[in-house]
Amino acid sequence: MTVEIKHVGKSYGEDVVLSDFSLDISSDDTFLLMGPEGCGKTTLFRIICGLEKPDEGAVTLLGDYKYDRINVGMVFQDDRLLEDYCAIENVACMSSKLSERVAREELLKLLPESALYVPVKELTEVERKVVEIIRASIIPSDLLLLDDPFHGMNEEQIHTAFSYIKNKAGHKGILIAQRTEFGLERLRKVRMG
Repeated sequence: MTVEIKHVGKSYGEDVVLSDFSLDISSDDTFLLMGPEGCGKTTLFRIICGLEKPDEGAVTLLGDYKYDRINVGMVFQDDRLLEDYCAIENVACMSSKLSERVAREELLKLLPESALYVPVKELTEVERKVVEIIRASIIPSDLLLLDDPFHGMNEEQIHTAFSYIKNKAGHKGILIAQRTEFGLERLRKVRMG
């Protein structure tokens, strides 16, 4: 599987956010998109998953696939959790094929049991990010898009969460966007902006 991003451009009025951006993401590829706020990382992710259309260029899935779109697991930069639901319910609701038992087993790999049964609005920022990472990582997808997934984490927490992501991703391509390379120094970097 290869996701081909070719000459993508996007503007909002006079503000050019992306200009002639190209990148091929194959199975097993992991890239760190780095750049300052406003350089187009989030916009690129929104284009890849079909939430926005580019002004120019295209994003295509190369190969013989039965779907004409790219299925993504995504951690959004802004929190998308269901505030009054517990962590287990937030994960299990991602697919009718996910049971609460499976959600609990996955969550226990990264969170203490005490964090699983309270509404997620009561969790710390890091615990909330972990729930988002697990939700994105366990659903069937072609590609993982992780927009600032490790915000607030220390280096050890990043290492643990990234190991979980790689394990669950299997051979999926992974794109991680963040402003710096903190905790992810070994990844192939694509600088934006």
